[in-house]
Amino acid sequence: VGASNGFFSFLFERKQAGSVLAIDTDKYDGSLPYSFATRFEDNFREKYSRDAEYYRKFKDIYNCLGLKGSNNMLVLADIFRSNVRWKNHSIYELDKLNEQFDLVFCGSLIEHLKNPVEGVEQLCKATKEMCIISLSNCLYWWPLNILAKLTDALGIHLPFDKLVLYQGNLSGGSFFHFHPLAFKELLIASGFSKVKLVSMFKIRNRKRNYIRHSPHAVFHCYK
Repeated sequence: VGASNGFFSFLFERKQAGSVLAIDTDKYDGSLPYSFATRFEDNFREKYSRDAEYYRKFKDIYNCLGLKGSNNMLVLADIFRSNVRWKNHSIYELDKLNEQFDLVFCGSLIEHLKNPVEGVEQLCKATKEMCIISLSNCLYWWPLNILAKLTDALGIHLPFDKLVLYQGNLSGGSFFHFHPLAFKELLIASGFSKVKLVSMFKIRNRKRNYIRHSPHAVFHCYK
C-alpha cells in the first residue's frame, strides 16, 4: 500500500510470493495523487506536472522500447517481465477491493496521511494474517528510543509515550509524526489483536542531503 515505483512489490515477487497487488494513487500523468495541506496546492501541482512532462519528453523512447504508459511502476513491470498487479486506489479505499491478503505491507506512508486513523483501520480490514508497517519520521531520540523498547516490553506507559507532533504547515505533505508507542496504541485500537514493535532505525535522506537522519519504527501487526 503506497507502492510508489514498486521496489517492495518486486522484492516480494522475487521472494516468491504467490501473487502481489501494488496499490497507489500516483498515475504519473500530472494528476495529484494524494491529499495535501491546502496552502501548498500550487507546489504540488508543479511537482506532479513535471512527472507528466518527463513522459511527454521521452514518449518516443517509451514507444520504441514497447513500454506502455507513464506509470513508473508499470514501466518497470514491463522491463522486469513482472506479474505484479497495480490498482489505482488510496489507502482509504482498501475495503472496496473486497479482498483480504495474507501479508499487507505499508512503508513510510502514514506520516503523509491527513487521516492516519482511518488509513490504519483500512489496513486492518485488508489484512488476513499479518500487516507490516514502517512508520517514518517517528518521534524518538536517544536515549528515549531505548526507553521506548524497554517500556513497551514491560508494559509501562510514560507521558512521552503518547506524543504526536503535527507538521502539516511545514511542507504540506507530511502531517503527523507519532511516538512509536503512541502509534502502537492506534494500531491496537484499529482492530489488530497483537502488535509488536520489532525495529527502530534511522535513514539519511540522500535526495535532500539532510544532515539529520529520519527515524523509523517497524511494526508487525497480527489479526
